Amino acid sequence: MYCSRPGSQVKPHAKRGIESPKTWGFWGFLKLYKLISKVNIGSEIEEKTNRCSFCRLKMLLWKYFWYYIMDNRDRNLSEFLFFDMERDMALKFDVRDEKKIRVIVDTDAACEADDPFAIAHALMSPKLMVKGITAVHFVEKGSVEKSLEEIKVILKAMNKDVPAYLGEAGPMDKEQKELSEAVRFMIDEAKREDSHPLYILCQGAITNVAVALRACPDIKDKITVIWIGTHGAGNVDAPFVEFNAGNDIAAANYVLGSGVKLWLIPSTVYTTITIGIAEVQRKIAPCGAIGEHLFTNMVSYNRTDKASWTQGESWSLGDSPAIAVAVNPGCGHFDEVPAPYIHKDTSSSYKEGMPVIRVYKDIDSRYILEDFICKLQLEYGRQTDQVV
Repeated sequence: MYCSRPGSQVKPHAKRGIESPKTWGFWGFLKLYKLISKVNIGSEIEEKTNRCSFCRLKMLLWKYFWYYIMDNRDRNLSEFLFFDMERDMALKFDVRDEKKIRVIVDTDAACEADDPFAIAHALMSPKLMVKGITAVHFVEKGSVEKSLEEIKVILKAMNKDVPAYLGEAGPMDKEQKELSEAVRFMIDEAKREDSHPLYILCQGAITNVAVALRACPDIKDKITVIWIGTHGAGNVDAPFVEFNAGNDIAAANYVLGSGVKLWLIPSTVYTTITIGIAEVQRKIAPCGAIGEHLFTNMVSYNRTDKASWTQGESWSLGDSPAIAVAVNPGCGHFDEVPAPYIHKDTSSSYKEGMPVIRVYKDIDSRYILEDFICKLQLEYGRQTDQVV
């Protein structure tokens, strides 16, 4: 039997007079299906084990028939079978229970395009027991509500059932007012008895954590805070206004001086996690509703004046290191140094009596990007869902 790649010219069959590639694919499908149906699946001992494999292959052939032959998709049989089987292999490993950690993802999700990538990464990582996602304000009016809405869009696209909470509406006030639901959730989760340590992964202004620490100082020794923010420790000039610290200077200095266990990822590190938009289109966009959302969200934002700081066809996934160092604290080098004091222009200086914190000097960008993309492709690859 003459076989050709789908979409290429096929030699007509002399006896049946088949001329079209689609019709030829139909007869080839029937012949292969009949052949598989007649295969001797072995002894009675092997039968139960092998029967599932053959039923699975037959089912995949039927799917190939409907997806390619009837719908005229440009996909050959081997590609279809490979990717469908690969998706069924999604994360065939787990993490020992004593190595798992509880996490709260604290994010200004609607601010720009990198936060959703970090949220998705956390939700796909088996080491991270995501207890909730808390919304963070940024420079726009109603921004915390926008962040909450974006979190819900991501959860729906990923089909994940994780609670989301509205955070503080703006920068930390001098006087304590009514606590937001996000702050109350942080305090309650920190107080809860659990053998798994609690990490709060902060991807924006650190207001929610600061308000929680001020309202309940006892939780200081019950949490580890990982924060994407500042230009680093010591006497450091500000090459630009660092966005996360700049959105709430008072909250930044409160947390830095609180003595809470803090891992800081400054701008010199988080700006190095670079991905091309073409790579996002090629490797991420085909991965179901969430892949499509991550890509279209980035492309849409890239067209606006708000993206004037980007290079045009690449992006810095600057929030992803917060997830990566929670999964693997050794994916970068760090120093244990006194925490910086942050000035209004987001420059920093050394201040006597500041507690010692961990400050990362670099992060393995290959590890971060590959870990995210592989998890996404394994769990959501080759799906055709669309964001509603």
